[in-house]
Amino acid sequence: MMMDTDRTRGWRRFQARNRGGDRLAQTPKFKFEKNWKLMYIRSAKCLRAKQLGFPYPVRTWRQLLLDES
Repeated sequence: MMMDTDRTRGWRRFQARNRGGDRLAQTPKFKFEKNWKLMYIRSAKCLRAKQLGFPYPVRTWRQLLLDES
């Protein structure tokens, strides 16, 4: 049986890994590309952005309003 004095930092880290630690937090619904700048072709970027569910190319409010009129 372990005493409180035997519970070192290493023991606490080991226990945190075994119990999931911070992995209990909710994961995001989508994951961005690890290195977006390595996707050279614009069509590939547009397709991947559509899969991930975010607008590409990024447009300002002014651009969006001009497109609607």
